[in-house]
Amino acid sequence: MSEPHSELTCSTATGAGANLQWLITIDGQVSSLPVVAYGRPTITSVRNLDGSVASSASTDGGTWIRISGTNFGPSINCRNSTDGVVCGGFVQAVHYGPTGVSYAAPNYHVESDTSLRLKLAPGFGKGLHVTIQVADQWSDASAATFDFATPKVTVVSPGWGTPYVPARSVVSITVTGTNFA
Repeated sequence: MSEPHSELTCSTATGAGANLQWLITIDGQVSSLPVVAYGRPTITSVRNLDGSVASSASTDGGTWIRISGTNFGPSINCRNSTDGVVCGGFVQAVHYGPTGVSYAAPNYHVESDTSLRLKLAPGFGKGLHVTIQVADQWSDASAATFDFATPKVTVVSPGWGTPYVPARSVVSITVTGTNFA
């Protein structure tokens, strides 16, 4: 007891969430229900796993990136999988897109209270923000962004110099390249 009859000090466990209730029972009397919350998650960086800028993720998907920040909650229920060690936790969702909410990430793994790995689905875009939901609390959209690889056209067939085709004709054109998603 910190202050007799008015203050009780205790330590909380590592966790996450909002609207958490405290119940104190003294001599059979139960306290009122004040609520508290852990801090909302924040995102401070979005990088490749090697720490480099996430600027050319494969449009075919499968690229892993690391999201760093605070208040992701502890990693629990770890198990081995084909993606390495997979840990659950209090993270309920990870989204990304131009405003940070367009696409739900299909695969992510909590590494710690400050880090998670995210496996990107096939996609395209530049300057994509990330949001994370931890125990019913959403982060703001990340200031840090990532990019998918830029599309590259290598061949257009038929190419320049093709003989004139009448306006009412149907002509098939094939565009070949990479990163078309």
